[in-house]
Amino acid sequence: MSLDAFTQVNYLPDNTQYSTLGYASIGLSVAGTFTGTITAEGSDDGSTWQQLPIAQGNTQLADNQITTAGSYVVNTVNYALVRLVPSGGFTGTPRVTANVSTRITPAFTLPGF
Repeated sequence: MSLDAFTQVNYLPDNTQYSTLGYASIGLSVAGTFTGTITAEGSDDGSTWQQLPIAQGNTQLADNQITTAGSYVVNTVNYALVRLVPSGGFTGTPRVTANVSTRITPAFTLPGF
């Protein structure tokens, strides 16, 4: 599935893959109530997946998961596909709005560094 400039993605726990070719990052707006975590994974080939860092809001502090409603940025440089993955025991139905960008976001600062 390809992301347009602004796409409403009702969160699907079936690991739907989105094409991110030509995009540097995805802004995610997460609304609704849920328990558990959502992670982002990127792939070049659709079979080997790497967990991607996620920055909350306008911060440069990267985390590896989404646990609450809010605004997030996922850097998608060098990945052809991205998917959102729920944790085991995930409940609820958050609404995720994805906004793709060709602009490269600032470097993330990883916790502990």
